Amino acid sequence: MEEERGASNAQILWSACQALARAVKSAPAGAPVETIRPLEPEIKAVTKAAPKEDPLVTAAIQGIPEEAAKRGVFPEDVLRARFLKVEQVARRLAMVPEEGASLPIYFLSYLQSYLIIKNASPIPQYEIEDKPIDVNKLNTYDILHRARYWLDRGDFKMTLRYMNLLKGAPKSIARDWMNETRILLETQQAVDTLLAYAGAIGLVFLGAGDSKCSSKPRLEKTVDRRRRRMLAWKRRRRSLILAWKRRRRRLRKRGWTYSGVQTAVERILGWKLWDDDGGQTAECEKRAVFQVSLPPGSSTNENAGCKRILLLRRDS
Repeated sequence: MEEERGASNAQILWSACQALARAVKSAPAGAPVETIRPLEPEIKAVTKAAPKEDPLVTAAIQGIPEEAAKRGVFPEDVLRARFLKVEQVARRLAMVPEEGASLPIYFLSYLQSYLIIKNASPIPQYEIEDKPIDVNKLNTYDILHRARYWLDRGDFKMTLRYMNLLKGAPKSIARDWMNETRILLETQQAVDTLLAYAGAIGLVFLGAGDSKCSSKPRLEKTVDRRRRRMLAWKRRRRSLILAWKRRRRRLRKRGWTYSGVQTAVERILGWKLWDDDGGQTAECEKRAVFQVSLPPGSSTNENAGCKRILLLRRDS
């Protein structure tokens, strides 16, 4: 009974965490995309379903920003659409400092945004692999280009890291977007922790009502048996792949022989290769589609006395 009660509580906790994850990921059903709502109902449901005074659940819930709980978070689709607008304005104000500038500076910055070619140079591979770089060498256009690259791949964390490198007016323009993205990432991190915790609890009580794995030792045996089956399947698959590669290497080393080509041409095209040693008949001449003359001592000729090869139509 205790195991069944624990399994039921684990399912309730998992459902509450899933509801919180859906609330973070998308807007309410039937509401506009830009509409957000507080996450307090889902957070209270998780707190109620979790074991009392659990330190991990408490720390994860405390990690959710206060704005997300009381106001809500913007989903990724909304932040992606807002980034495109922020990027456009930031490009036009690339030359403007944070405290502002005179009207000619605004005009020159606006004009420069149209003269600079977007994505003119690709991002180096070592930078994509997250290796150390000198960020002082990056200008506003380089930073926006890299931020857009990671945004298109759904990596908001890397996008936010590059947007934090902006300076002057572009950083002021992007400050609200960066704040909303930070709230989303912190909330997602807390939700991922809760989902992992709920999944771990559910795994402990997996099959609480099943006779095969109703206790922890039986559960461990079941998991170990499945792991062994998976490893055996991987070994068989690897052996089949290695055998297939060895066969391909043997065929590649063997190469084409005259008899093999003769058989393939006869089966596929309905034609026949005929070795001509100089004594061909008139009937072969009529049936010949075309002929290939072989140079003396050719390595492709298996018959030393063959002077040319005739391609004949097969008798119907």
